[in-house]
Amino acid sequence: MSPPSSPPKSFLSLLWNSVTATHGYLFGTLGLLLTGAAWVFPPPVHVPFPVILLLCLLATLLCTVLSHAALTAFHFMEHPLPTVRSARKPPPHYSGVHALCFLEPSDLFSHGSQVSFYLLDDGQYELLFGLGHVLTVQGNGLIQVALTRLLPGYDSTLEKLWNSDSTILKRVIIKPTVPHLDIVFPEASPS
Repeated sequence: MSPPSSPPKSFLSLLWNSVTATHGYLFGTLGLLLTGAAWVFPPPVHVPFPVILLLCLLATLLCTVLSHAALTAFHFMEHPLPTVRSARKPPPHYSGVHALCFLEPSDLFSHGSQVSFYLLDDGQYELLFGLGHVLTVQGNGLIQVALTRLLPGYDSTLEKLWNSDSTILKRVIIKPTVPHLDIVFPEASPS
């Protein structure tokens, strides 16, 4: 049972998706056959067995649907950062842009928002190496991001980005937040 690729539009559609994901034709047919058999061959008990069977079946259905709905909702509450799919040198008319990056689709990024570029070092530390902004979110969901401010000492990283070097693309993290500019670019802070 894998969650759907896009979030449901409403709670009812979430529940319906959960019903269809957790109960197929086999489960529904089996439930109907067992319920019918319980009505045809009633055992001698004070509480009618078909009622017990029906209630147990309904409770099982309700529990599985609600647990699937909760897991699906939890899945869409997680917002992992998108991976960098590719990068390239910007066209000449993109003045002030050091590199262009394409990110996987993500709801965290929107047109014109500021972003920060980090490089994951060997010790798993995220080292800030630049700032930029989202140029556009394409119709297919891919996000075009421009690196506009590069910290000194990261020229070799920039060249690897231009070549879409897979070893560097795996280590670049682009976040939809920007650190305080006084720390990163002291010359940019107002006096």
